[in-house]
Amino acid sequence: MASNYPLKLHSPINRLQFDIADGSEDHLIASLRTHPDVRRHLPMFPLTMTVEEAASLRRYRAANPTYCDYHLHIVEEGIRKFVGMIGFRNLDEDNGSVEMGILLFPDFHGKGFGTETLYVLLCYLFEERRMHRVSFQTSVDNAQMRGWFDDVAGVTLEGISRELWRSVEDRNSYVDVAIYCILEQEWRDAVKKRLNQRLCKK
Repeated sequence: MASNYPLKLHSPINRLQFDIADGSEDHLIASLRTHPDVRRHLPMFPLTMTVEEAASLRRYRAANPTYCDYHLHIVEEGIRKFVGMIGFRNLDEDNGSVEMGILLFPDFHGKGFGTETLYVLLCYLFEERRMHRVSFQTSVDNAQMRGWFDDVAGVTLEGISRELWRSVEDRNSYVDVAIYCILEQEWRDAVKKRLNQRLCKK
């Protein structure tokens, strides 16, 4: 369950606040998961989502001990703003593997929040949970996310899963998915240093 994980995570540059998901922002999650720019690369996400459906999804994920979600916030002029969420699933202690995912509202893209967010959760997974392997999935057409993996972080592309995600709009349409992975030695020897350098420029 989510209670097995820290209620908060801390960023080294303190722009973002990380709070474990609770019921206070289900309406924002519903808006995020159905945003057209988010769904462009996640066509299996629903076209519409009620607050009750977002709450049901949150409870389902919170009840699974291998899942954990954090909500992301910034504080500007005393006002707390919801940026998006990051989380992991299928945390396998025996094999030291886990899958990560991130969703940000488009207004916060291209401002370094993705790097900060991913860095914080990667630090937690590799350095506190002692994971050996962290993997990611993204649409092959998601140039921004794939550019981050390839050019910013230097993450290894393991392969393409063909027609892995099915569109909710067109049940005859499928999306190819790129699988990326960081191993613990890659994190320690290269990826962490690259992200640290990027954060220092913010």
